[in-house]
Amino acid sequence: MNDETVTPLCVEVVALCRSDDVDVARLADWARRALAAEGVAEASLSVRIVDDAAIHALNRRWLDHDEATDVITFPLSEPGESRLAGEIVISAETAARVARERGIEPAHELALYLAHGVLHLLGQDDLSTESSRAMRCRESELLARIGLPGDVFARGERSSPSTTPDPLLTNSSHTTSERRERSRCSVTR
Repeated sequence: MNDETVTPLCVEVVALCRSDDVDVARLADWARRALAAEGVAEASLSVRIVDDAAIHALNRRWLDHDEATDVITFPLSEPGESRLAGEIVISAETAARVARERGIEPAHELALYLAHGVLHLLGQDDLSTESSRAMRCRESELLARIGLPGDVFARGERSSPSTTPDPLLTNSSHTTSERRERSRCSVTR
């Protein structure tokens, strides 16, 4: 009998840069909860928290974009495989900067990038207006399901008790039209 036990939702979070805003245990918990909320039974997920220089280099090398970005996702499993595998790389510098601009906790901006990455690993994309709108709404729902208060993402607005404001309204990596579409999303609790 084999004594090795495979953890159904194996998540490793490593901070490869200095940041007081990164709580690797909390990010790992949020990642597990996000995967479970999306119905993932088995996963092997690696989350790397880096600085803008590191994510810029990855973005240039793998996506041919010569700029820093918020999050990059590398799927390591094929669609339909029983165990989801992938790597999510998140810029702590970008998260801190955007969080400061939005007046929210950097940890919540990191959670947003984590949710975005998980959804990409699950095959969702944001390349068209329609798919972008659907993904933004799904991100809002996912963040609410992992327990983040929706009102931390509002831009000085309070939500009604039955809805959660969209967490991505001011994400710097998305266009104005995407933000407008996203503002039409609401999450029923």
